[in-house]
Amino acid sequence: MGALNAIRLLILPALTFAACLVLGLSGSLAQVMVLFAALPTASAAHVLAAGFGADRELVATLIAQMTLLAAVTLPLWITAATLVF
Repeated sequence: MGALNAIRLLILPALTFAACLVLGLSGSLAQVMVLFAALPTASAAHVLAAGFGADRELVATLIAQMTLLAAVTLPLWITAATLVF
């Protein structure tokens, strides 16, 4: 579970950040792209998991962990995006 959280909250936003730099994007467009990449998984994923017969308890745990961890990582990504773009 820790790897999924790290990928979603750290690696994906970092790749988006790098892509914005490489592509020369600036301003609010780059900031929004980084912010959206850094957001935790939506709670609707639990409903989708239940509909497709996945492990609902695991999905609920991942969503809860990711939301709590995002309280730490989101301000860091917002600050980084604001300073660079």
